[in-house]
Amino acid sequence: MTTLTEGNLRITFPRGTRARKFDEPKTHGLPCMKAVDFIAEETDRALFIEFKDPDDPCATEARRKRFVEKLSSGGLDTDLKYKYRDTLLCQWACDKVDKPIHYWVLIAAESLTTPLLTSRADVL
Repeated sequence: MTTLTEGNLRITFPRGTRARKFDEPKTHGLPCMKAVDFIAEETDRALFIEFKDPDDPCATEARRKRFVEKLSSGGLDTDLKYKYRDTLLCQWACDKVDKPIHYWVLIAAESLTTPLLTSRADVL
């Protein structure tokens, strides 16, 4: 099993899944591009995974409020879109797109409502 972390969040992948941190310029080599946090490859699909943690204990109340405003206004959609697009372009240029890609955005925030998250997921 592989375990990767982003801030205070941790994700463990099952045995057989190749997973790596991808959002550091030294990893993908293109500092001008956005990138998802992790790429995990399973036998039948690739996962692009983005973590968002507005409930991080180190986050200020103002930071939490800005996150909710950005999510509600659709501003976060734009950031997430570019992270997916740039990661896909990088993977394609390296000839690593050989299976379906699923994009997961995992948000650790107890204060967000199901209707808000559902509406943003539909738009994204």
